Amino acid sequence: MPTITVDAVLFDMDGTLIDSTPGVLLAWDSFARTYKFDGSAAAHAAHGRRLADTLGEWCGITDPQKLADEIVRFEEEVIEDGPIALPGASALLKQIDAGSTTSSPGWTIVTSATNVYTPKALERTGVPVPPIGYVTSDDVKRGKPHPDPYLAGAHKVGVDPALCTPVSRRRYVVLNLINLRLPGGQVWLSRTRRPG
Repeated sequence: MPTITVDAVLFDMDGTLIDSTPGVLLAWDSFARTYKFDGSAAAHAAHGRRLADTLGEWCGITDPQKLADEIVRFEEEVIEDGPIALPGASALLKQIDAGSTTSSPGWTIVTSATNVYTPKALERTGVPVPPIGYVTSDDVKRGKPHPDPYLAGAHKVGVDPALCTPVSRRRYVVLNLINLRLPGGQVWLSRTRRPG
């Protein structure tokens, strides 16, 4: 097995460390009934993107306050159904923490979720919060698939982006970063949720 040596790992959250699929699907179905669109198509198209962007598109919300309120409602529906930690995620992060220092934390989370949803999801799943915090959709002007969130993550951990490895289940995110010659290596995950 090849070894990649990097100074920091930038983890996507949903689909990489946690799985909120059931709650996300139910929330999209709920919003689809309210706003009259195909919830399944929206859920598929929205994965990995900022909720502010996708709710605006699919629900046709243009008023900033209404959009902010609907983001909160959507995220509450997702949390209510209970995201779960993916197997091995917490153990891996604790292992990285064991070898890190205050000046070299070794990892962070870079997510398309908001700064309201992220801590709730991490608490609910038991996945540790990065010691130096995380990067959410609220922290960048352009969300994924643009590299801005990952560049912000590299800045947060204090490491040159070329010495970071993004870990995501969304291959396009990693490929966009490779095209910009940012990562020292890359990992993308493929998995199928197992029942129970």
